[in-house]
Amino acid sequence: MDLHKLMHELIDGDNDTKLSLLWEPRMEHLITVLKELDAKGIEGDLIETGCWRGGACIFMRAILDEIGNKDRKVYAADSFDGVPKPDLENYPIDDYSTHYQSTFLKASLESVKQNFAKYGYLDDRTVFVPGWFKDTMPTLKPASGKWALLRLDGDIYESTIQVLNTQYADLSEGGYVIIDDFGSDIGAAHATRDFLHTIGKISPPKEITGVPCNCGTYGCFPGSPFHPNHLSCIERRCLSAYWVK
Repeated sequence: MDLHKLMHELIDGDNDTKLSLLWEPRMEHLITVLKELDAKGIEGDLIETGCWRGGACIFMRAILDEIGNKDRKVYAADSFDGVPKPDLENYPIDDYSTHYQSTFLKASLESVKQNFAKYGYLDDRTVFVPGWFKDTMPTLKPASGKWALLRLDGDIYESTIQVLNTQYADLSEGGYVIIDDFGSDIGAAHATRDFLHTIGKISPPKEITGVPCNCGTYGCFPGSPFHPNHLSCIERRCLSAYWVK
């Protein structure tokens, strides 16, 4: 299969027909990451949390075919009912979010399965995880016992931190975390910052934690490795971000 032809089939077109909101550099980054995981023998399955219409997961299946990997499963996790209404009692930072009002961000499970079937990927190597992450993530375990890739596209703080808190422990050493909305959604950015802090990747003085940086980067604060000019533990790819465990 011609991956670049498929990529444009998935991301081009109007909002009614495209299956992914990723653009070309982010899709190409997936090719690079999956090939690296294969070349280095990093064990584990792949998951996208917030798969929408399934385009990125379909593309991951195609990449696995291209490199001849028949072992990894691809997990497509989503509420299949849009973004949750902010839980302001537990995640007050999400008070800015109106994503839950968007019908555009809703894609039914049945319609997503039809998208996978169109490309021949509605089989036992695609695993659907329907439901709100607060309900599904605490008990989710990869079939292989490990993840090689956690790709988070949940927009808000709640949907980001719930995945990181529950799934990161099962990520293989050398595995990737990709935060799709790091540079475009303040909730995802702050959840990423806070989680990296808890695992020791960020240890700023307590008095400056959370103070906004004048660089304008969501989630950035003085002395943070998130700053565009000081990326010691996280790299940005077209407003998404990633790190390797």
